[in-house]
Amino acid sequence: MNDCSRTKSLPNIKSNVSDKTADSDEHSDWNGRNTDSLNSEFSTLTHNSDGEDDKDSVNDVEVDAGRKANKAFLIAKELMTSEEVFIDVLKLLNVDFRNFVEIRNKDKNSVIPQSNLNKILNHLPELQTLNEVLLADLKKRILNWETNPKISDVIVKKGAFLKLYTSYIQNFESQTKYLDDCVAKYPKFGKVLKEFESLERCKMLTLKHYMLKPVQRIPQYRLLLSDYLKHIDDSSPDYEDTETALKIVSEVADHVNRNLKYGDKSGTLMHFQSLLSDYELIRPGRELIKDGPLEKICRKSVKDRYFILLNDCLLHTTYSKNSLKIHQELPLAGMKVCCNDEQNNRYCFTVYSTTRSFILCAKSETERNDWVQSLQSAIEQYISRQKTFMNVKIPETNAFKIGKEAPVWIQDSKVTMCQICTAEFTSLFRRHHCRACGKVICKNCGGSQAPLQYDSFKPHRVCDQCFPILLKDYEDSEDEIYEILKINNSGSNVDIQNIYLNNKTKFIKYTSTCKPKFIPPRLKEVSANDADSEMSGVLYRKSRKAWKQYWYVLKEHVLFIFRASEDVRALETIPVLGYEVKHSDVNLENVDKNLIFILEHPHQSPIIFHAETEETAERWYKALKRATLIENLGHELPDSYDELLQSY
Repeated sequence: MNDCSRTKSLPNIKSNVSDKTADSDEHSDWNGRNTDSLNSEFSTLTHNSDGEDDKDSVNDVEVDAGRKANKAFLIAKELMTSEEVFIDVLKLLNVDFRNFVEIRNKDKNSVIPQSNLNKILNHLPELQTLNEVLLADLKKRILNWETNPKISDVIVKKGAFLKLYTSYIQNFESQTKYLDDCVAKYPKFGKVLKEFESLERCKMLTLKHYMLKPVQRIPQYRLLLSDYLKHIDDSSPDYEDTETALKIVSEVADHVNRNLKYGDKSGTLMHFQSLLSDYELIRPGRELIKDGPLEKICRKSVKDRYFILLNDCLLHTTYSKNSLKIHQELPLAGMKVCCNDEQNNRYCFTVYSTTRSFILCAKSETERNDWVQSLQSAIEQYISRQKTFMNVKIPETNAFKIGKEAPVWIQDSKVTMCQICTAEFTSLFRRHHCRACGKVICKNCGGSQAPLQYDSFKPHRVCDQCFPILLKDYEDSEDEIYEILKINNSGSNVDIQNIYLNNKTKFIKYTSTCKPKFIPPRLKEVSANDADSEMSGVLYRKSRKAWKQYWYVLKEHVLFIFRASEDVRALETIPVLGYEVKHSDVNLENVDKNLIFILEHPHQSPIIFHAETEETAERWYKALKRATLIENLGHELPDSYDELLQSY
């Protein structure tokens, strides 16, 4: 690999900062010091190295212990401060909202009967009383932390009362429904509710939003206590109490989950809400459509994920002990779904969205088709609702729009070379991904950057092929982009114009001075993922010492050989016209003969392959059989076989 310098069309662009930061930090203490002082210190170090090493190791242990203790204190403090925030929410419901309605009751001759208001706020007064006592104890613990670093015993003492949450959570759905019924039955109450929600106190959030907070509080306790337990030693005086407190909180959460009505969609939503403590799952009009585990093909590996399909978005979550953690919320607006060919016995489909795109794998074809059908149906219904509510025409297209939608990144393992210049990757010549199209590229073909619409016009690395397309699209779609900027930014037309012009300066073109290596055209005629090939897939080819795995593509009587399934340049080509395809009569090197097939030609050494399954071997055998027949050639034959070889 040759080192290539790169020139920039625009100045003042920082590069390789992250690579150099570690080195500069590591040697910062040596800057500006003379050689004599360095020699003196080195002499001292060599005479006292044994003693200093022991002291350093002790100091390191003490520093780690100190950091751990400090982190434990910060978590304990967060438990207290989050309790303050939670009690403020309870006061908003029990005190502020109640007083607001009661004042209107006097002014407007009974907006809603007192008994109905009490039913809406059922269990909340008791919860407020419990948590105010809990907060007072937590504050005392934080104030006296230096002399008594304990906090979990407070939870243990109040553990029995935490079961009050069970009643509230189990009745939450009926309480919110009762609120809706009261709004419909008492129109004056509905107006008063809207007045209250418009107050600055509510921060433009609905009453239901605040009523949801107690549902989320128990999972928050569990999360904080789990984190706290990680940062205290088993010799800590708070260790046993923390284990007990965590057990109590987990039992309350599990008890709630067991008693939810799983057959009912609202009950299942409540179940997921209890698992997603830091995400507001339950919202007005939101419904659960489908959920379940799927494998996600990531850049370097395949990972287990859990997906929740709602009527407005797809939630991508990760497993976290006894809960789920939101990784991404993908809106159904602009989403597209399509089935993929079977990959390594996986049943895959691709999800394209405006924020993120990826490939998912199900356990069976039936499960894969069910997910695709559910997603497509949810997208269609969402578009239909938007058309009805907004009375606008939503363009429907399956074409991927560069820069406007997040691309699916091609896996590293499926590419051994740059997908533009075909330079081979090494441990030093690394892979990069174009953020516009998802291709795997080298630094010479991916040094440019451009603002991408799907990420609010933030600048990202893009390849040399995407850069001119993105720049032209940005300049040609000025009016459309202005409208998008107006929606996402407040300000005058002059401000929007300045934002537009500022985004344009983010287009930075890098030009490489590295000359690309000459590649014979025949090796670039077909790519490894060619959609029009007769046959493609993994095969093992026998060499002198072992079977070697490659990716093979059969097209127009030529067998193209690649290192990986997304490479754009073949390693070699084999014109198969005139070859004879045979089955093997014997097992070879512990490989069953039914998996083996052979290409033979009088002028060539036999080429021996084996597939992973008998079905695949038979498909390759038949495809090669057809390709080797001269009568299947659709154009004029060359004068000789040698001439045919020279053409490839």
